[in-house]
Amino acid sequence: MIVPGPAHVDSSLLQTTMPLFRGLLVLPPELLLSIFQHIDPPDLFSLGQTCGRIRSLASNRHLWESALKTTCRLNQLFEPSYHPIAALSLAEVQSVALGPWSSSDSFASLSSPYLGHGSSSPQVGHPPPRRQRIWNMILLCEWEDNTEMQDICVVPGGRYVLGSTETLVCIWDLGQNTGSPLGASANKDGSMGRYDPVYSPVPAHLLHAPTGSMIWSMSEPTPVGSSSFRFVTGQNSSFCVYEVGPLPSDCYIRRIATLFLAPTLSLDDLWIQGDRLFIQYREGLLVWDFILSTYVAVPTRGDVSMITTRGDFFVAWEGLNTGVWSIPPLRPLPPDKDPMDLPELTSPVEFINGIDFNLILNEGLDHRPACRIRIPSPWYSFPSNAVEFIFLCEEDAEQRVSIERYIMNITSGEGIGSPSTLISSSHPIPVLLAPEYEGYRTLCGSLAATVTTGLPPHGEVRAIHSVGDGFRSRPKGAGIVDKVRYGSQGIGVVGAEIISYCPGSGRVACVPINADVAETQPRIICIGY
Repeated sequence: MIVPGPAHVDSSLLQTTMPLFRGLLVLPPELLLSIFQHIDPPDLFSLGQTCGRIRSLASNRHLWESALKTTCRLNQLFEPSYHPIAALSLAEVQSVALGPWSSSDSFASLSSPYLGHGSSSPQVGHPPPRRQRIWNMILLCEWEDNTEMQDICVVPGGRYVLGSTETLVCIWDLGQNTGSPLGASANKDGSMGRYDPVYSPVPAHLLHAPTGSMIWSMSEPTPVGSSSFRFVTGQNSSFCVYEVGPLPSDCYIRRIATLFLAPTLSLDDLWIQGDRLFIQYREGLLVWDFILSTYVAVPTRGDVSMITTRGDFFVAWEGLNTGVWSIPPLRPLPPDKDPMDLPELTSPVEFINGIDFNLILNEGLDHRPACRIRIPSPWYSFPSNAVEFIFLCEEDAEQRVSIERYIMNITSGEGIGSPSTLISSSHPIPVLLAPEYEGYRTLCGSLAATVTTGLPPHGEVRAIHSVGDGFRSRPKGAGIVDKVRYGSQGIGVVGAEIISYCPGSGRVACVPINADVAETQPRIICIGY
């Protein structure tokens, strides 16, 4: 692990601050520890290198346990991935608390040359100048019907992996994340260890779909409190909501609610926010509160690039133009309606209380080149009054795009063209390395995602990270970070149809595409920075 080092300090500044530092040493230990609790883990580590007394205080175990919780909060990591923290040595607590920060700092130095930097056209696919370590583990799939994995997801933190087939959902517990690479081995060239595979434990729990149902969709998990998470599956004519936790003590998948619907609508997407399931149909939007058993169906017309929700609002994009609509009040589910039809969407007599997405297009459509919108993973915790998104805009005929990150304030409520604030913009990068449809994640404030360069089954899977717009590189109170660069490196996978990436733990789950049947088993890969 590469530990973030202290930033360069100007000698004149050091002379100015040295008397203040000496004054700091006369403070009582209890007060110093209280101050140190507000320091980010990399700065806490650097502080411990200054003198013997500070080193002794900065090595306080409770201080580093607090630092680990700070790392989890800032990097959207599932804290039970590291539980029980008391079982970790102090060195292990420091390692996992510093892990995302050191990964973020080292990514650029271990990656191919920065993408989009300078006037020359960036090259794609060149190996990194320094050899990286990659470990991999094959996930054991022990179920009777031998159906293939059709969806897989790493729960942020890297300890738990969700998977689904046509007939069941399952969860693997890979064990407490201590910062070690799963105990797996790597080939000398850093590629996946094919000849000496390391196998995971069997799934901690399997849960079969309702009899006669076929699972065709699984949402990404979303956190519930600090120790549980939920996800939803879509079957032929029903939607099932599941909860796992509290973890790590209760690693069982529990079905907590099921909604039966007449299969007459065209599904586009589904996601969970709090106690509500949101289902996006081509004909409209359905909101179901699975705790209170209430719902509302909202007809829509027109097409938009992306739809999501935040609090009590629907948010939609077409280019950089946006629309915000309040979610109507929910009403009780009709009694004895199983399955329930949705006449508001299937045969609306009038377009009452509906959403007209065409209004977005009529309000000054941005005439920039073709663009795409991407929003973060559902696990991502938005600011309480805003939504983050990225805007990918074609730059030229050389198949390059720029990536712009925005925050949209929704406190003003409903409206078309809601104000958005530009956070950062990038140098142009190859379109093959632009974030794909799946929700992106962040690593210490920087954008992180996986992309596949080339067509399956020969496309190489690569990790991309922005460099220069993270927590530590962004000055306090600064505005836009202009011309952000992106680093890219391979993760040892060529050909994968399902990919889930947790940048905070450096773990990737994937289902490779290969003629060899043994190679189609799902894997969990640990990138060793």
